Amino acid sequence: MRLLVACSLAALPRLAEAQNEPPPAPPIVYPDGTELVRTAQPTIILENVDDPDGDVVTYFLEVDYDPCFCSPEHQVSGPLPEGDLVTQWQLPRAFNVNLCDGRGHTTFYILRWTRDGMADSDRELSLWNYEAVQPAPGCDGDADADSDGDSDTDSDTDSDADADTDVDADDTGDELPTVTYGCCSVVGSGSGERPALLASAALVLALVRRRRR
Repeated sequence: MRLLVACSLAALPRLAEAQNEPPPAPPIVYPDGTELVRTAQPTIILENVDDPDGDVVTYFLEVDYDPCFCSPEHQVSGPLPEGDLVTQWQLPRAFNVNLCDGRGHTTFYILRWTRDGMADSDRELSLWNYEAVQPAPGCDGDADADSDGDSDTDSDTDSDADADTDVDADDTGDELPTVTYGCCSVVGSGSGERPALLASAALVLALVRRRRR
């Protein structure tokens, strides 16, 4: 009789496990892969699920740029308690998304599942893509933060520090010439008025010619 009772008690966990239905995998709300993500440290949001047996469900997440979930940047949530309306988990650290340093990535994978204390749900895989709000400093090949290839901080491609496309120091958008005659030179004043410059040049040339006579 005692042997029969002992055998029956030993079979109870296996019987309960056989009767238990695992919970469903949680649908992902964000980031769901349909829109670009503009942060390297997003908060992942999952829909809550109902366990078929009414058991308490915990949630699990893994995130990585490598679908093997084995890279140095691999992040694991551990068991997450169910939230009131949804279950959320913010990544504890930002991923490296700087493609300029040769080590960054912009596509990331999410592995998600649930557990009811006895069984796990299926593990579902999804992905999301990161897009920078603006290029990282130096990503265009120079040391400044604008998008051109020169080393100044304006957005044009010339070598001066103003915002026009000529190489003089004013920002009028013209290129003021220097007129030279013999020992004398006339340089534009930066006002951008070519008639005044030409008149000044003509006056200087006339004076030089008069002195040589």
